Amino acid sequence: MMNCFDDFIVLSWNVRGVANATSKRHCKELIKKYHPSICVLLETHVQFGRVASFWNRLGYFPAVIVEANGHAGGIWVLRSGDNFSVSPVDVMAQCATVEIKAGSHAWFMSLVYASPIPSLRYQLWDRLISVRTMVNGPWMLIGDFNEVLLPSESIGGVFSHVRAGKFGEVLSACNLADLEAKGFKFTWHRHIQGVRHLAKKLDRALVDLEWRDKFPEAFVENLGRLHSDHHPILLRCGGLPMFKRERPFRFEVAWSTHKDYQEVVSGAWSVCGKDVLRGLDILEMLIWGWMLFL
Repeated sequence: MMNCFDDFIVLSWNVRGVANATSKRHCKELIKKYHPSICVLLETHVQFGRVASFWNRLGYFPAVIVEANGHAGGIWVLRSGDNFSVSPVDVMAQCATVEIKAGSHAWFMSLVYASPIPSLRYQLWDRLISVRTMVNGPWMLIGDFNEVLLPSESIGGVFSHVRAGKFGEVLSACNLADLEAKGFKFTWHRHIQGVRHLAKKLDRALVDLEWRDKFPEAFVENLGRLHSDHHPILLRCGGLPMFKRERPFRFEVAWSTHKDYQEVVSGAWSVCGKDVLRGLDILEMLIWGWMLFL
């Protein structure tokens, strides 16, 4: 595994306009919570220069910018940190492919915003097959593919076997597989006339076998939907940090029945003296370490 990428996180979001106050606030909240190494914004609606100072203040700078044509398209690849490099490999209106490098380790990433016009998506599918021949190393793709693979990936709409079949053929030709996603099943929602509800899995990450082998713990998390009709999606290359917990520490009564319970508690209290808070901190650390080997 590429240990230098253990904490590498990619946030991808079809934001549907970057310049308005709501978008800025939500982007700021996501960055504060997840600290992504790379932030990918799709369907930007504006030129990057209009909001460059906002992103610079957040510590993010452009690696690749594919500007929108009016309200159509737009792929911004923004990076934070200086412990890795991002080099463009191939860029088109619907996809930007880059090489990510840290020390002697490197892999390739394609940031995708497929056209909502089905006939134009065929240009993207052909380009991805071409990119497959360019990349010499682990390869993953993330973004809004504007297509589903299976009937179970959509509700309320008409499933196109032809379009899904073509998408599947591209994955097969490029030796790609869908990366496991946690959280919400669908990444795009829309109501029609306030009655009919449409939902689809349009946003995803795809990886080849070599990338999966290098990052066996990696997964995608479909985050909660904000103002956009698309959910942000988060790729964690190294999986969850070993000691990161979403909930605060809670003592479990069942632990007291373990044969080593008295020894663990005594060990914590033997080094804390009369400092109860320190003793609880040490006990928490010992129990979490203890649980790893249960």
